[in-house]
Amino acid sequence: MKIHKLLKNSRGFTLIELIMVTVILGIVISVTVPNFYGYLNERRLETAALQMASDIRYLQQRALAEESASYGIAFYPRQGKYNLYKSIKILKSVKLPPGVDVDRTSFRENRLQINVKGLPRGCVGGSVCLVSKNIPKVKYVVVASITGRVRTSDIKPERTGGCVQ
Repeated sequence: MKIHKLLKNSRGFTLIELIMVTVILGIVISVTVPNFYGYLNERRLETAALQMASDIRYLQQRALAEESASYGIAFYPRQGKYNLYKSIKILKSVKLPPGVDVDRTSFRENRLQINVKGLPRGCVGGSVCLVSKNIPKVKYVVVASITGRVRTSDIKPERTGGCVQ
């Protein structure tokens, strides 16, 4: 009997209250969704740069282990991909994440060739500029000329000279 009286006296929500909650949720969602997409695009760019740096290090290790000067990477600006190769054989073809592209490289003919010591051939280091098509952000993958060190950077690298062989 008490439950019946309790249900009879409960009011529920008014239409105004439901509309206000809906409006507040709409505002919160409209503010957070663009921030989420920006974050997602930044992560895609960062992931692509780290993967490219890892692939370069991998080829350096293979060239050093096999004492082979036939390893390299071919970059394809504005096509969203790059290839790892040995001589004329493609070892791996990498498609960049959606919205990420190779804008430009400082390597001759957009190719990084690696010598038997795992260093850039001719001791000519350089960089690859990755861009996001959806946000105004770039990421650089930099290969040092003398040491062959590979790193990623948000700052455009300075052009460095070659080394004595």
